[in-house]
Amino acid sequence: MEGSIHLKPSQRKTLLNVYRKTTDPAIRLRAHILLLLAEGYTWSLIAGMLYTSTHTIHRWKHRFEREGLDSVLETRRGRPLVFLYWWATLVVRWVTQKTPRDFGFLRSRWSCATGVLLLWEVYQVEVSAETARRWLHRAQIVWRRPRLVAVSSCVSF
Repeated sequence: MEGSIHLKPSQRKTLLNVYRKTTDPAIRLRAHILLLLAEGYTWSLIAGMLYTSTHTIHRWKHRFEREGLDSVLETRRGRPLVFLYWWATLVVRWVTQKTPRDFGFLRSRWSCATGVLLLWEVYQVEVSAETARRWLHRAQIVWRRPRLVAVSSCVSF
């Protein structure tokens, strides 16, 4: 059937074992998708049964056909962390050793948004302000809201 896959007996056994025993729901979903595709179910039926999108089915079917079963069952997701640690270290260094004025900003204090903007301007790396806040939090740098300072009531007119 068009859109289905062929599994070797050893692959089917591995997928059944993963489906029955894994505690990670994302990996269980991938195994379930591949098992149903191998049984010849249509994409629309699989999407309806598993409450998932056809895009998700396509992603894991394509990954299985391209890279094999091991790549589908990996737990890693998203951007490689090695680069993120490097960018995080860079932002923390900027915040602790430089001021925004050193980079041409007309600000005296850092904000997460300023760090993210600088990262984009210098390296074209796009992350959210929340990601920058988490990086700084891991480095034990936490911004507090500025406290209001009482102004002397002895103002002469």
